[in-house]
Amino acid sequence: MKKLLLCLVMLVLSMSGMAGATVYTTNGLNYLDGSSWYTWGINQTIPEGETIQSASLTFSGIYAPYATDTLYVDLLNSVTPAGVSSISGSDVGDHFAGMGTSLFVYQDVTPYHPDTLTYIFGDTQITALNDYASDGNFGFGLDPDCWFKSSGVSFNVATTSGGAPVPEPTTMLLLGCGLAGLGFVRRKKS
Repeated sequence: MKKLLLCLVMLVLSMSGMAGATVYTTNGLNYLDGSSWYTWGINQTIPEGETIQSASLTFSGIYAPYATDTLYVDLLNSVTPAGVSSISGSDVGDHFAGMGTSLFVYQDVTPYHPDTLTYIFGDTQITALNDYASDGNFGFGLDPDCWFKSSGVSFNVATTSGGAPVPEPTTMLLLGCGLAGLGFVRRKKS
């Protein structure tokens, strides 16, 4: 019985090492002026043997002054330097079109009303992100047609090793408690 319980505990502990999660945040994108384009470069190598399983980009408290304001967001293969940079220039449309993978176009429908905008990467974007992140240098291009304000931007990445699914910590805790409970019930019956 002790061997079974020890094996179950070892199984739970070994599975918990399969997932990795990283959150990148910046306050450098709190004010996006329509007379500039912005890049957010991230220099981070994905650990050997891991692949990106899921990703999301969140703008907290984002708003614009007019309902016609548009923000174009692209995933870029290479952004130098790391961090947030602005480039003076203005145009209508996506300045970064064709320079990477277009993620989404956001149009504020409730002016001066802060919203939380979360974009979940689809399969095509995850594939591009894995490719772009392979050399440790990737990022985002943002092109506002007018101005936007936000209280911060975060990029969340979850990785797996060996292509296995990502077990979340809560899932692992529940699995461990369930296995311990089964061991306890079995011991009580013996």
